[in-house]
Amino acid sequence: MSAVVLIFLGAGALFAYEPGFVFLTTPGTAYSLSLGENTASLSGRLTLFGSNPASLFSDKKFEASCSYISRFGELRYSSLLLLYNRNWFHITGAFFIGGVSDIEARQSPTDRPDYLFSSRDIEYSLTVSATPWRFLSVGATAKGIYEKLSVYDARGSGFDIGLLVSHRWVSFGVAVQNYGGSSRFEQYYFELPLTYKAAISVYPRDDISLLFGFTKPDYASGIENVAVEYTYRHILSLRGAYIIGGDSQRFAFGLGVLLGMFSFDYGYGYSASVLGDTYTLGVNFAL
Repeated sequence: MSAVVLIFLGAGALFAYEPGFVFLTTPGTAYSLSLGENTASLSGRLTLFGSNPASLFSDKKFEASCSYISRFGELRYSSLLLLYNRNWFHITGAFFIGGVSDIEARQSPTDRPDYLFSSRDIEYSLTVSATPWRFLSVGATAKGIYEKLSVYDARGSGFDIGLLVSHRWVSFGVAVQNYGGSSRFEQYYFELPLTYKAAISVYPRDDISLLFGFTKPDYASGIENVAVEYTYRHILSLRGAYIIGGDSQRFAFGLGVLLGMFSFDYGYGYSASVLGDTYTLGVNFAL
């Protein structure tokens, strides 16, 4: 079984920690990737999915987003996100499908693999958020994942909860991910480690936003991200982030274009680690 775990490590779909496994690493969107992935203090758009459940609301009645995600050069996902708003109540559904092909299996260090196999993921979630007052939003997400690794099965489920407070030119958000979560790999069961996120955003001008975020997984050291977004005439947005901690120091950047009811996002995350880079393309629709 150790060979299988090492293959998971190489694919980036599942990674080891003490005393079990980390699971439910749902990919984010092009928007969140370009800002360093921790966007817990932002709100008002569907493409904030993956950081803070309380962020998922907007002034539009309906939003949809489709994305293509490439992680670490090998792991590829397609996603569909749907958001429905009704007064102060909001509901979001998400579905991801992806995987890795031609994974090399080895029982010992050799030049030639023993055989090749594939990994396939299906991830899904449902988020409910509420904004009882303009300055306050709360939200919760129930999520699950199923993965097929060669002849092995893995499943997991968990909950995210979040809070967002905003006032004029500043907003603050916190979230706890994988609350009450568990995963199963064949006959083995593990509790999911919690991940804590906190972020603050400042808006010195209508066209500029600054973000400072901190992420602390139970299984790793803390990660800080500093990000900025500039929007020109509500049409073109330029984004960038610098991330410190985790496996390496790295940066991310991206852009967005708004054309009527449609918007297009691109995000790129560079990492100096052996896992490689991540990029995401997204098409969004709002009504």
